[in-house]
Amino acid sequence: MLEVKKENRSGLCLSMGSATALGFGTRSKHDQDYCKPLLEFLSSLGSDKVILVAHSIGGVSAELPADIFPHKVAVVVFLTAFMPNTINPPAYVLQKKHSTRGPEDYKRWMNRNFPVKEVMEVKDADHMAMFSQPQELCSLLLEVEDKYTYTKL
Repeated sequence: MLEVKKENRSGLCLSMGSATALGFGTRSKHDQDYCKPLLEFLSSLGSDKVILVAHSIGGVSAELPADIFPHKVAVVVFLTAFMPNTINPPAYVLQKKHSTRGPEDYKRWMNRNFPVKEVMEVKDADHMAMFSQPQELCSLLLEVEDKYTYTKL
């Protein structure tokens, strides 16, 4: 796992995992392969909790670690990400995107099928909010940290 750590305003660290299944190497990749570095990282945390931020197709991979380590995941942020459906397999969620009437309809469908505590919007952002609206995204992530970290649960 590649770790990039930077202390933020509250003393929390940011760790970014390697993209195991993005085509590096020759092994066949499965859901477990995508999550392996994150699962290993979470198992090493002790009593610390994390905020998982999943982007795009990474939303499908965020479900497994959150289910396996619910006591170590304070919150999962789905940042323009596929949200898992608790009834159907991930492929169904991905296929549903093509049968809806557009991105907004698809987002509403995901929210109905995977109820969320809160929906926040990065104003004027495109799919890559971290590039199109980095300051706004950072502000919202700090708000999420403030609301949902384990010290405040």
